[in-house]
Formats: sequence, structure tokens, C-alpha cells
Amino acid sequence: MSENIEYIVNARGERIKAIVPIDFLVKRLKGKKSSSKKLTREKLKKYVGSIKLSTDPLKYQKKIRSEWN
Repeated sequence: MSENIEYIVNARGERIKAIVPIDFLVKRLKGKKSSSKKLTREKLKKYVGSIKLSTDPLKYQKKIRSEWN
């Protein structure tokens, strides 16, 4: 089987995307482990905690969440 991978290039000739045959992709991914982790209570416990704030908790929460945008 030949691996006929086609590339899409931008105006400067740089590769930006690839078109890969399905059978090649399936062959490459077969047997690969998923990167997702099973989260259990025990695994999540290491992230549990609290913080002490000198400011209003709602103001702090809004400030922190506004950084996501």
C-alpha cells in the first residue's frame, strides 16, 4: 500500500494541512492508547482544597473567569 498523503500549502509554499487516506490513518492509530484519563474520586482528591481570600469571593471569581475570554 502506498501512503499517498497530499499536502495543502499556503501562498508561501508552507504545508498547512494534510489529506491522509483512511486506511493509513486507521493503521497508524490502531493500538494507540487514548490520552483521556479515567477520573475517579481518588484521583480528583489531590486537587481538592480551599483558598483564603482577603477580597469578596464573587469579585475574585469574576476576575479569574474574565481571564478566560
